[in-house]
Amino acid sequence: MMQIGSNDKMFEFVYVISAASTHILVTRALVLTVQGADGESYFVTDVSPQPFFDFFRKCYAAVGHPVAPEEVKALPFWLVRIMASVGEWAYWIFMVGMVNLKLRKQKIEHLDSRC
Repeated sequence: MMQIGSNDKMFEFVYVISAASTHILVTRALVLTVQGADGESYFVTDVSPQPFFDFFRKCYAAVGHPVAPEEVKALPFWLVRIMASVGEWAYWIFMVGMVNLKLRKQKIEHLDSRC
């Protein structure tokens, strides 16, 4: 398994049941015209931040494909940024700007931010 960076950035993942329950509760509040429910923003969280790649290793294990720590190969973040930049420019040049690349440098840099 490949990993980008050192896996020390914490990310918040929200399970679909939590997101759906929140939508139901907010909808009820809006239908019942609860004072102050309209025009508000709501932050949905499971209050369990964890490293990005640890979450996906748990997902792999849940479907029967556990990944041992010694199987993980970590690529340095600076190397992946360079590869993404070069790939993005090469793709743009050879496609004459006609097709947008799916994996862009901004998406790679998102992994370096604490979300």
